[in-house]
Amino acid sequence: MLKLNRDVEYALIALNALASAGEQEEPCSARTISERYRIPVELLSKILQRLARAGLIHSQFGARGGYRLARTADSITIGEAMQAVEGPLQIVPCLGEEGECKLQIECTIHGGIGALQHALARLLGTFTLADLADPGQARSPEPARSAARPGRQ
Repeated sequence: MLKLNRDVEYALIALNALASAGEQEEPCSARTISERYRIPVELLSKILQRLARAGLIHSQFGARGGYRLARTADSITIGEAMQAVEGPLQIVPCLGEEGECKLQIECTIHGGIGALQHALARLLGTFTLADLADPGQARSPEPARSAARPGRQ
């Protein structure tokens, strides 16, 4: 089953919290987010560091330090957030940047899975934090092709 791992889920929760807090004068602390959403503060701090390194959030140090979004919520995609936390999308190990399929010549699904991975990456690249916060306003993905194929009923 394809699912978000815990770190990605926490990153999206934190980004959504920062988007909601965007109008405040002071940045939002990791501890505040941690307590509100019951996320272990040590883990959340590491996730926020990854998001900052990726340029999705800004960090401010000091007594009144914390985090803010680096861009607007409608310009940060779910795909960017996922990649910042976990690296490039990889449905199966052989389609990753480092992996190479040992069965590529005999593999009957390699091309199809590659196309699926590309389509999923494209979709994640269009769905934004703003869409996540207001799913009723989310843009619809491209219409799916009919399940029926020529010659099959």
